[in-house]
Amino acid sequence: MPPERVSSGQDGDETEDAVKILRPPLRRIPLAEGWVRPGVVTITMSVGQWDALLQASYDAGFLLLELDDKERPIALYQKTCVEASS
Repeated sequence: MPPERVSSGQDGDETEDAVKILRPPLRRIPLAEGWVRPGVVTITMSVGQWDALLQASYDAGFLLLELDDKERPIALYQKTCVEASS
């Protein structure tokens, strides 16, 4: 699956010189698996949001919790332990 082109701006804000960051394919995990995990950092993100902080967090093995426009959880992403350590 090719990377998804998304805005790096907040709430879809874009200017002519806005930098586009390609969102790589993410490993989706069931929401029920990630709610409470002691010692695991969870970062929230908007639908379509992708930036260097999210990329670094995902690469480090943090949980990425995607929220819709009403701040309801809709997806959870995390690299596998093997992927995060490489």
